[in-house]
Amino acid sequence: MMWIRGHKLQHGEVLPYYVQDNIKGLVKEVADKHYAEFKASVHSEACYVKIHGKVISFRNHTGRPSDLDIYLSTFNTWRQCEKYFERRVLRRFLN
Repeated sequence: MMWIRGHKLQHGEVLPYYVQDNIKGLVKEVADKHYAEFKASVHSEACYVKIHGKVISFRNHTGRPSDLDIYLSTFNTWRQCEKYFERRVLRRFLN
């Protein structure tokens, strides 16, 4: 389970706003790094990165499906999640 700013993420829980803001900042950095479009939900921590017309969501709860949903609570660290995105997801959507 991933910890962000002292909060342990558990799938499906409503996250405190400070954790949501932190997640949005981290996902925006990833999107900017890869010149991808970024959108964030105003109702939850969910963030969306659009690459070549495909939408990848970073989230902690089940919701409307995207082309690929990355559930944050399945990773131990943010860095592990970021590596998964860069090594697996980008290769899949850029090839």
